Amino acid sequence: MIEYERHRTDDTNLTLVQDRIEEVVVSLQSSGIVDGRLIPGIEFTADVTKNVYHGLGRKYQGYITVSVNSKCIISVVDSANINPSQYIALQSIGTPCTAALWVF
Repeated sequence: MIEYERHRTDDTNLTLVQDRIEEVVVSLQSSGIVDGRLIPGIEFTADVTKNVYHGLGRKYQGYITVSVNSKCIISVVDSANINPSQYIALQSIGTPCTAALWVF
């Protein structure tokens, strides 16, 4: 998470700038996507479900494919996604690949 610390000052302009920065930080924190983890080098076999440990310490909200080495579709397998607080059940549909994911 983003940590924000205000500096006490009598300068009105600096206080206004700090107010705006705090608004942006609160907005970013509430988006959920910032509080995630990059998982590189995940190797997928075509059409085989893989339980990927995400290490978030909570149920994941989603994922973004950051990079992939071939043309493929990576999808959540809902029927195999039985422990979302630790794993995300994923499958590369039709094509093997290696991918990096941002899980949040």
